[in-house]
Amino acid sequence: EGITGSAMQISGVAIDGDRSVQMKYGFSGNMTTTQSVFAQLDKPVPVPAGTRSLIFWYKGGGDSVSLKAIISDANDKSYGMIIDSTLMGQDWQKTVVPVPDGAVFPIRIEKFCVESLNTTDPISGTVYIDNIGAVIGGTAQAITNSFADPSRSSLSAIGGEEITVFGQTKNGAKNDAFTNLLARMRENSRAMVF
Repeated sequence: EGITGSAMQISGVAIDGDRSVQMKYGFSGNMTTTQSVFAQLDKPVPVPAGTRSLIFWYKGGGDSVSLKAIISDANDKSYGMIIDSTLMGQDWQKTVVPVPDGAVFPIRIEKFCVESLNTTDPISGTVYIDNIGAVIGGTAQAITNSFADPSRSSLSAIGGEEITVFGQTKNGAKNDAFTNLLARMRENSRAMVF
C-alpha cells in the first residue's frame, strides 16, 4: 500500500496523433488527508502571452480523483488549475480552464497532479493527457466546456478569439524550417490547429 505513481509518454492512446502523457496513480485506503501524485515535465510547456484560458484533453480512469495542471508565472509563483474534480468519465473529454487571476506572463505548465481526499478503499488508475491548447484574445466568459470546435465552422464564426494549439507529444528532432513556417503562418492567422 501507500502512494504510488508513474508518468510517461506513450503511443497508441491519444485524442490527436499517436502519443499522449500517461499518469498512473495509487492511493491508500482509509485516509482523511489529501494524497497526491505529480508528473513533472522534463521541459515546462511555455504558454503564449495573452492566453486567457488553457484547453486540455484528458481521459480518466473512472475514479473519484481530481486532475490539476500546475503552472508557474514570471514571479515563480505556482498555481493549481483544476482540469477535472472527479475524473469519473472514461472517454476523452475537453475542458477549458481560465488562466488564474494574478498570474504574470510569461507562464509555463510545469507538471500535472492527480489527488484524492477521504479514501475509504485503496484507489488506483490511469489518466491520459493530450492536445493542450490556448485561447488567446476574446473574453474568458465566452469560453465554456461546450466550446464549439472551430474546425467544424467557417473562420468567420470564430468571432474575436484566436486559438493556438501548442505542445508536443511526439519525439523527434527540432525542425527549424517547420518552426519558421509556423511562425509566418501565425502572424495573421485566426486559428491554428495541429
